[in-house]
Amino acid sequence: MKVMKFLSNFATLAFGLLLWACAENNTAGTSEESEGIVAIKDREIAGVTQKGPFLTGSSLTVQELNGETLAQTGKSFITRVKSNRGDFVLGGVNLVSPYALLKVNGYYLNEVTWKKSDGMVVLNALTDLSDRSHVNVNVLTHLTADRILTLVRRDGKSFAEAKKQAEKEVLKSFAITDDIGNSEDLDLFEDKNGSALLAVSVLMQGERAEAEFSELLSKAAIAFADSGVWNGPEKAEVADWAFQTDDEYWNEFLEEESGYFERSYDYQQSLLREIEENVRSWKGVDTADISLEKYVNDFWVNEYGLGECSEKNSGEIRENKNEYSKFYNVKFKCDGEYKHWMWLGARNLSESNAFEVVDLRDDAVYKAVRIGNTIWMVENLRYSNGRNDWNSQKNGRLFKYDSAMTACPAGTRLPRYSEVENLLLQYGGAGKGAADSLLLKNGFGATLEKDGTMAMWISTRNVYFGEVFVLAINSTGANIEEFYSEDNAIVRCVVSESDDVQKTDAPKQYSADKYITDARDDENYRFTEINGKYWLAENLRYREAVTNDTICVHDECYYMCGDEGCLYSWYEAVGDSTHDVCPEGWHLPSRSEWDEMLTFVAMENRVHSYSVAGLGSTFKGYDVGYRLSDFREWNQGDYVLREENDPYDFSAKPVGKNIMIPSNGTDDSGLYSFGDAGFWTSSDTSIVVAYGDGIEPAGWAVDLLDQDFTRNKAGIMLENKLNRYSVRCVKD
Repeated sequence: MKVMKFLSNFATLAFGLLLWACAENNTAGTSEESEGIVAIKDREIAGVTQKGPFLTGSSLTVQELNGETLAQTGKSFITRVKSNRGDFVLGGVNLVSPYALLKVNGYYLNEVTWKKSDGMVVLNALTDLSDRSHVNVNVLTHLTADRILTLVRRDGKSFAEAKKQAEKEVLKSFAITDDIGNSEDLDLFEDKNGSALLAVSVLMQGERAEAEFSELLSKAAIAFADSGVWNGPEKAEVADWAFQTDDEYWNEFLEEESGYFERSYDYQQSLLREIEENVRSWKGVDTADISLEKYVNDFWVNEYGLGECSEKNSGEIRENKNEYSKFYNVKFKCDGEYKHWMWLGARNLSESNAFEVVDLRDDAVYKAVRIGNTIWMVENLRYSNGRNDWNSQKNGRLFKYDSAMTACPAGTRLPRYSEVENLLLQYGGAGKGAADSLLLKNGFGATLEKDGTMAMWISTRNVYFGEVFVLAINSTGANIEEFYSEDNAIVRCVVSESDDVQKTDAPKQYSADKYITDARDDENYRFTEINGKYWLAENLRYREAVTNDTICVHDECYYMCGDEGCLYSWYEAVGDSTHDVCPEGWHLPSRSEWDEMLTFVAMENRVHSYSVAGLGSTFKGYDVGYRLSDFREWNQGDYVLREENDPYDFSAKPVGKNIMIPSNGTDDSGLYSFGDAGFWTSSDTSIVVAYGDGIEPAGWAVDLLDQDFTRNKAGIMLENKLNRYSVRCVKD
C-alpha cells in the first residue's frame, strides 16, 4: 500500500511538473494559461520607423500588453533608432502575450520639405508578434492603434478581426481601395505599396509644423477610435491642401504635354513631383513604384464628392459638395482624355446668376456673372505675377500681352475673340449703347482710366500677322481693336463651361457639291471653279501610280496614300508619254496654269518674283492668304481669321509628310518634313539642283507655306523629282 501510494503521489508530482514545464515554455504562468495565449520568449524585433524616417537616436519602446484586455502591464523594453533610415533592432524581448505596443519618439526627415524636423513626434503601432518579428511603425499603424483597442474592448472582436477592420476603415477614409497589405509591413522607400503610405503621411503632414501635425494626427486618431470614420473641418483642410498641391502638379504636367514647357533658371518644380523625386533618390526606387499623385488626387476628389471622371462623362461639370471646404460649390470639369477633374475656379452664390472666382495663389475672390455659357470676372485682376509693369491702384493691375496670357487664376483664362464678340452682342453690339451697359456697376463693371478709356486683353491673335486684340471701351463706344502687345491693358478672366473654340476637324461646309468619278477606281472627287477653270478640290487618291506605297527610314515608316490623298514623285505624277496620273478628261496642271490661278487668287494682286543664288529671278510668290485653304487645318492655336477663308472651296491642307528621298534610297540625310501642302506641276526643266552630296534633276512644284506662322503664302519652287507631293488635277 505504501508503495502504491508513493507511486501515485510521484505520478501526480510528475504530471504537475510537466504542466509547469509547458507553462514555462508557452505562457507566462498567469491565470491566462487556461486561455492558451502564446507568450513571447527571448524574441528579437526589428523594423523601420517612418514619418519620414526617424533620425538616429530616436527612442523605440516595446510595451507589454495583457492578452485579454490589451492593457499595458507596465513592463517595457527600450532601444534607439540606429540610423537616419529609421531602422531599429531590439533583442531579448519577453512578453506575457503576443500583443505589444510599439512607440517611437523623436525627430524625423520631413518627407514634404525633405528637411530634418524642428520638433519631435510620437507614432504608435499595435502588433501581434505570434508569427512576426518585423514591425514597421508609421502613420497608418498610428491611426489604427486606438481603433483596434476600441473594437477589442468595446465590441468584443478578436485582435485579428479588429486590426483588419481598423485598417480597412482608415484606408477607406483616405480613398485607398487597393489591397496594400498589412500596415506594419509598409515601407515608404521599398515596398511596392509604399506609395499609399507615402500619400497618407504627406497628406497629414502637409506644410504643418510638428506641433500642428501632432494635433491633427491626434484628432484623426480619436475620430477613428470612436467610429472608424474621420470627417469635419480638419479633414476638409487636408483635402483643400491636397487639391491645391495636385492642381499645381497638373498645371506643370499639362504645360509639358503642350510642348511649350521650358525650364528656366527660376523654374519651381511642383511639390508632388519634388517629393516623388526625393523618395526615388533615397533608395533608388523605380519610377513605376511611386504613385503619390494618384492617391493624393483620389483623396481630394473623394472628399469633394466629385465621383468618377472618365471618357463616359468627359466634359461634365460638377461642384465641390464638401461644406467644410473653402472651395465649397466651386466647379470642376471632367477631362475624359486624362480622367482628371479640372478646376474651373468659379462657384455659385445664392443669386442664380452670381458667381465668385477664387484665386488659389493669394486667396483673392472676384465677383463674376454668367453671360451666355461663359462666366466673366466683373472685377479687374489684382494679382502680381512679377512681370506686369505698372499697378493702377484704382482699377487693378495693368499687364503686357505676354504677362496677361499667364496671369489668370488656375481654372480661368483670358477671354477669346468669339467670347468678347458674344459679350458685346449681349449688350446690344458695338457702339455707345454697349459701352454704357458695360460701364454699369451692377453689370460688367467696366471702369475707365484717367484718360477716359479702358483696354481689356483678348487671348486670340490674328492668324495672318499675329496681331493681338483688346476690348476697347470709352464713353462713346465699345469695340474689338488691334493693340500693340507691349502696351498695357487690364485683365478680366473667364470660365467657359463649354468649349466654343471651332475644332480643326469640324466638317467643312462647301458652297457647291460638284463631283466627278474616276473610272479607274470609282473614287469620287469634288471639284470647284476658279477663274473659269475647273480644279479638283481634293487631293488625288489614285494608288496604282504609286510604285512604293511605304517608305521606311530608321524603323519609321511613311505611308504614301491615305484618306487625304496620295503623295507622288514627279515621275509618278507626270506618267508616261500618253497620259499623266489624272483621271480621263483631266490633266496635271502646268506651271503656267498654276501661275494663272494663283495670280487670280492673290490678295490685291500681290505677286512677287524672287531669286535663288545662281538661278536668277525665276521664282514667283503669291500672297494668297487662306483663300485656297481652311485656316482651321493650319493653325491649332488660339487664332482668329478676319479675312476671307477658302472662298473658292479649294480646301488645301497639310497632308502627311512631304518626303525628300536621296538618290541612293538609303541615306536619310535628305529626309525633310514640312508642315505645308505641296503640289506637282507637269512642267519640266533642264535645271539640276544640289541635294546633300548629289546633283538631282528638278521639277516645278507649288508649295503652300505657313511661313513664319504669319501669312499663308504660295510659291512656285524647284523641287527634287524624287520628292513626294500631292496632285490637284485641272479639267481639259
